[in-house]
Formats: sequence, C-alpha cells, structure tokens
Amino acid sequence: TCDALGLNVKIMGCLHAGAYDPHDMLYEKGMGRWAIHFEHMLFALVDKIFVATNFHRELLYKSRSLDMSKVEVTGFPIYPRIPPKTEKLNQIVFPHRFDSEKNPHLFKDLQAMMKDDLPDWEWVTTANLNDKEQYYTTLEKSEIAISFSDQETWGIAMQEAVIAGCVPLVPNKLSYKEMYLSEFKYDSIFSVRDRILEIVGDWDIYKHLCKIQGKAFIGNGDLAFTLITQHLLEG
Repeated sequence: TCDALGLNVKIMGCLHAGAYDPHDMLYEKGMGRWAIHFEHMLFALVDKIFVATNFHRELLYKSRSLDMSKVEVTGFPIYPRIPPKTEKLNQIVFPHRFDSEKNPHLFKDLQAMMKDDLPDWEWVTTANLNDKEQYYTTLEKSEIAISFSDQETWGIAMQEAVIAGCVPLVPNKLSYKEMYLSEFKYDSIFSVRDRILEIVGDWDIYKHLCKIQGKAFIGNGDLAFTLITQHLLEG
C-alpha cells in the first residue's frame, strides 16, 4: 500500500530467532521447508534488522541470503526486575523451557551425579511455575543457574538469573561465548561438576564476578535501547 501511494515508510525491527537456526524448535519440527520463503520475504521487505549478538548475525549470514548491511548488532533492550534483598538458599536452578534444544535431561543427570557432593542442596526448575512472580522468586533464592542450551541467540533467562544474584554456568558457545566472563563458561559437560564445586568452595570471588556480570547486562540493555532508538530516528 505504501509503495502504491508513494509513501516513504521505513520498517525496522528486532529479530530474536527463526527457522534458519538448526537447533531452533521451528527447524526441528520441519517448518524450515516453508519458513525459508517467509523469512526471505521479510528480509527483503524490511530496511533494518536488529540482532542482539555477533553470533546471531553470523548465523544469518551462513543460513540465509540477505543484504547483510541491513543487519545491525545492537544488543537487546532487556529491563529485568532488580531483585529485593532475598535470603539465598542452597539451590541450583535450571531457568529454561523444557524444550529439546535446552537439554533439560542434562540438568537431571547432573543432579544425580552430584547427590553425594551436595547432599543438602535443592535442584529446581522454573518451566512448570504458575506465574512470573514465582519465577523471579525462584531465581532470587537460588545460588547457581545452569544452562546446557544448544540454541541461544541472546539468552534472557540466564541474564535474569544473573541479575537475581545467581552465579551462572554456561556452555562456551552460541551467544554465551561473547557475553559471559570466562569464569562462567565451560567447555565440556564433564567439567560442570568440578566447576560447581569450585564455585561453592570460593563464594566471595564468584559472587563478586556475578555482580560485575549483572551490571554489564543492565548496561548493555541501556546501550541497546540507545542504539535502536538512534537507528529509528535516523531511518
């Protein structure tokens, strides 16, 4: 309609995920056979695409044919709840959905593996909680948050966990690779047990690093809002 009327309208937006990601549920369900055409239509139509990480931009470059000058890495304007003073419990949380790309079975395997290492600790998940308030409260009471994800272009749940005071453990891949301090990344599932025991044995250092990581996420959210706003105004 805008083209027919001769109107100069710009279309810009944030891209979170899609069927171009081989680990995304859309791809795994076989939706890529038609979604590829829909995505190419959108990419041709829009004037600017905002993605949160360089990993996401590279994924688009490898998976779809589009003008990459349209794609801007801006971060994501996340504004999570700043937690109140909450008493922490001996609790490890898995803050993800129970979808296959998040590998929830590995959390259960790790719990079984460490039952003698941390006999007084609770292992909790958030996927079946009834509302957002319960979700945030669970994060605020937990000491450690773990991800085993095979698909992550940004990772809101883990960031919310960090800002809630959970020491994170994330795989050294995907968007996590460029977003997290080295102390929070693991290279192999077999090293996670040792990393947890290391964290529990040296809380002061890891709690300090967790605060630094949380402040960085909040700062990146503010920066993302500024960058996206600038592009919108310039467009």
